[in-house]
Amino acid sequence: MTILSSKELLFDNSSAKFILYSNGFKVSEIAFSERGITFFPPEPNFIDGEPKYIIRIRFDFADKNSMKSIREVISFYESDPNAHSLKLVIPGEEIRGIDVIPYGRWREWFFDDIPQGYGPVEIMFATSDNIKIAETHFANAEPWIVE
Repeated sequence: MTILSSKELLFDNSSAKFILYSNGFKVSEIAFSERGITFFPPEPNFIDGEPKYIIRIRFDFADKNSMKSIREVISFYESDPNAHSLKLVIPGEEIRGIDVIPYGRWREWFFDDIPQGYGPVEIMFATSDNIKIAETHFANAEPWIVE
């Protein structure tokens, strides 16, 4: 595995972030760390009988700041899920962001007391936005990593 310089990278700045909305108005932005983020291809899924996509993100080097950022996003959303919404901005994808909701059981252990140790942390979100993905037989479903 070789390390590319910033001039060789497809996205030289990850610029991944969450945009937090309350009642349709932008409240704030929470940026991801600039290194060690793995974005997995969206996975089609049916949730509550409706077609949705699952978006998995792994923070390969989660540190105190990464953990704090994730907690802020989840706490904001869960404080009032009817009025609050989240948009996920992924480098190279929709600039305005993808409407997402937290998905899966990862939040349960994430908020148990204080997470001990740092390392890979995987989070998942669901979206009903129409994400443009290639047919499975045309796409290699390997993750890409921002380092």
